[in-house]
Amino acid sequence: MTPVISIILPVYNAESSLPRTLAALMAQVYEGYEVIAVDDGSTDMSAVLLDAAALEYPDRFTVVHTENRGAWQARKTGFELARGEYVGFCDSDDEPSNRFVQTLAQRAFDTGADIVVCAFERCDAAGERTLSTEMTSFGDGCVELAENPGILPSINTALWNKLFRREVLVAGLMFATPARVGEDVVLNLAAYAHSHRLTFVSEPLYRYRTRPGSLMASVTSEDFEALERSFLEVRELIAASRTKDASQFLAVCDLMAFIHIGISLQERFCARQAGHAAVEQREAAAEQRKIARLVRTILERSFPQYRHNPYATLRYNRTHSNSNLMLLIALWAYRLRLLMPSLRLYRAATARRNSSFGW
Repeated sequence: MTPVISIILPVYNAESSLPRTLAALMAQVYEGYEVIAVDDGSTDMSAVLLDAAALEYPDRFTVVHTENRGAWQARKTGFELARGEYVGFCDSDDEPSNRFVQTLAQRAFDTGADIVVCAFERCDAAGERTLSTEMTSFGDGCVELAENPGILPSINTALWNKLFRREVLVAGLMFATPARVGEDVVLNLAAYAHSHRLTFVSEPLYRYRTRPGSLMASVTSEDFEALERSFLEVRELIAASRTKDASQFLAVCDLMAFIHIGISLQERFCARQAGHAAVEQREAAAEQRKIARLVRTILERSFPQYRHNPYATLRYNRTHSNSNLMLLIALWAYRLRLLMPSLRLYRAATARRNSSFGW
């Protein structure tokens, strides 16, 4: 039977967590799905574990071994082999519920949505303790993007708690390799540019493990302009793919550039500098001021609608249940050059709304 759902699993040196992830994927109660694992040049026992799974589940599990090229290329390789009408992703140290595929697939078919988003649990690195439950505030409704694209900045930008209609991913995955950090937000934005309807599942069906040693913990100054280039590529895609509402989606893109370059990436850079024992406080402060100037230059030259954005106004929030209110406050603080307060407000916004604007 041709699968209607494809789950892509990029793997790199994940031998300690991979058995639990594989067990969760193979325990799905839905019948019409496949898992495509891409071993991205692992040097530990990951390849052996994947080959064993392929032997045990030959009709459902496919494994591909490649040289180490990074998560973006691994996902692209998996997508090229995927046969499903809808495509999802799983990280190699996370655990989807055994009803993850079934519930998201059923919601997709019932609503005709291009993208299905479910709530998730954020847990500790061992996967034992739940730290928070996120993306529950949207309930189980549907959103027509032509009517309210302003909802998009409030949706977490990870790929793993979503199903995408195959067609909406094609253009994004044809991009050249995007910035070293922020790949997920780039692919999500590209998918939004080709989507018309989103739907939500309020039940948390995915357990995400925090990763203290992730790329976001090692942000460098070069990452800011690299991410700018990726966002500009998405801007071109939006202008080409949207017709009547291109200006609305460009406003969303600029607001998300503010979130991810102006706040999220900058916050992580400052946190890295502050925690670096070898950097004197005065030198760290000078680096942070330099980055703040770079960020402001990037936003002004490339994302002109970030300042007076229609989805970060009092009027928008009054008519949409204050969905972007904390983002509006953070934007006001940023305009006044109150960088550190705006970063604190940003963190307060994500905690208060129980959702993840960042990576």
